[in-house]
Amino acid sequence: MMISVIIPVFNEEKTIMDIIKRVQDVDIEKEIIIVDDGSTDKTREILRNIKEGNIRVIYHDKNLGKGGALKTGFSHAKGDIIIPQDADLELDPKEYHNLIEPILEGYRSFLTGNAKLLRETNQRLDRAAQREFPGRNQAVAGRERLMTTIYNYFALPPARTEFCQAAPEVFTGY
Repeated sequence: MMISVIIPVFNEEKTIMDIIKRVQDVDIEKEIIIVDDGSTDKTREILRNIKEGNIRVIYHDKNLGKGGALKTGFSHAKGDIIIPQDADLELDPKEYHNLIEPILEGYRSFLTGNAKLLRETNQRLDRAAQREFPGRNQAVAGRERLMTTIYNYFALPPARTEFCQAAPEVFTGY
């Protein structure tokens, strides 16, 4: 299973190499698609020097906004799972495994949300499962039931095409 990490960038000369390194450090098969959305600082110059084979850089001639950059990235993605990654590191790439776990385990085929909330929710689920279901095997089964309930409530149905088409309306600003 391969993931596509889409990184929309606009004037990120100070953070772009750090985010690329952090994404590359994640032990998972991936392609990285960076969409430069008309940067006017040295971001483009930095991106032109990237030689890693799993990184593709796409340049917008003018700024189309975060939604436009994501839509471009989505249209080039070849991975089984797509992860939008802000260059400001709001989502820590170390969280990728936690983020895609519900998809890999069959709970959902599409998730959206906040990485901090996901982390806190997983911690709460672990505590609740341990409290409600004594013994390790029962706690694991209890956590899975709780996860299924939460993901069924919060996750969207499979809708990659509609999501890609709606991206400019869903994502605004950097």
